[in-house]
Amino acid sequence: MRETAWYVINLDKETARYASVLSEADAFGVEIERLSAVNAENIEDIDEHYVSLGVRAAWLSHMNAMKRFLDSNLEFAIITEDDFHIDKPDRLKTILAKDSTYNYDFIQFGFLLPGVDTHIKFRVTNLQQKGFRLLSHLAKLPLFKSLKIGNRLRVREALLAPEGIVESDSLPGAHFYMVSRKFAKEVIPLNNPQYLSIDDFFSALSKMRAFRMGRMRKSLVSQLPFQSWTGSRFKAS
Repeated sequence: MRETAWYVINLDKETARYASVLSEADAFGVEIERLSAVNAENIEDIDEHYVSLGVRAAWLSHMNAMKRFLDSNLEFAIITEDDFHIDKPDRLKTILAKDSTYNYDFIQFGFLLPGVDTHIKFRVTNLQQKGFRLLSHLAKLPLFKSLKIGNRLRVREALLAPEGIVESDSLPGAHFYMVSRKFAKEVIPLNNPQYLSIDDFFSALSKMRAFRMGRMRKSLVSQLPFQSWTGSRFKAS
């Protein structure tokens, strides 16, 4: 496993959540640095931002984690929220031990599937990746070379993707992901004024291919059933 910074975002009052983080870190065999989350109650509601205070607080918390990472001398960081549970630790360790993992600027290790539409998107995207990978192999055969299938963007991406990673995709959930130093440095000024939540931002950015981004084909990290934040996700007009 390459040396990687690990950070957890945790509200000062959420001691039970942090105790859970320490248990998870101990079981996985890593040390995680705690960062105080931004409290929505301490944010001024200004017109220049088009999201609710809770969504704004989450964004600022993740950006603070990126800034803390840039203060280190490491090239990669894993950033988590304080309700994560590593469902497949052996699989995660295997992924983190591969050099190909560190060719990415962003990898989403844990994601959520809220709503039927997200379930459909998840299954379709996974199926597409398999289809494009098959096409990438067919493109090498003499019968298909003249069609230049291998020159198609998504066919090339599928061929280069390590097993288990879906290229240029990110799903809801920002509770467990890895970023490169380049990614952290360049995203901090973006989304300002803010109009996207942290996970919507990652999803939109993955489609633009300005960075090499991907997610696990199957989520390796879930969220524990702590009491959810009760504020509004949307800003009242």
